[in-house]
Amino acid sequence: PSRRMPARGSAHARRSSSSMTAAGFSDDIALETDRQGEWGRFPDDAPERAALMELSRELAIPLRPLRMRVRTQEGSRVEVDGAASDGSVFVQVSLRRGDFTSQHRNKIMADMFKLSWLRTAAAPGARAILCVGVNAAAAFRPGGWLPRAAPDMHIEVWVWDGERIVGLASRP
Repeated sequence: PSRRMPARGSAHARRSSSSMTAAGFSDDIALETDRQGEWGRFPDDAPERAALMELSRELAIPLRPLRMRVRTQEGSRVEVDGAASDGSVFVQVSLRRGDFTSQHRNKIMADMFKLSWLRTAAAPGARAILCVGVNAAAAFRPGGWLPRAAPDMHIEVWVWDGERIVGLASRP
């Protein structure tokens, strides 16, 4: 069955785009506590955890995994690899090892889509960051469409080399 989206200007559309909670999240977002603890699925030695910790230091903003439920009829759930507690920053981390493949490129595009949606629907105006490994930085070489799409979608790209994290230029 097809689902109808609220018409532009309808009460639901106005409420979800302009009504914010004190924490910076849309009224349509319910935060969930992760039963696995503060770091969720990232154990102490996970490279994703190390990358998030380094990005936290670089930005001077504590970032931790976050699980949210979007208040819809379906009760959609979304997880992000890292987020500021006030909803001002969302981070997706993609640190696959080995050769850069089309599967990895597709994961990066899916992460970019998620970040774009979060900064539009969950916390309008939030900072969206994609953290990739050195091999994945190839997707953002000049001449491709991803290095153009990321800044157009207001997504910052940072590269983690296993020790340091560096932001890529916003335009090729």
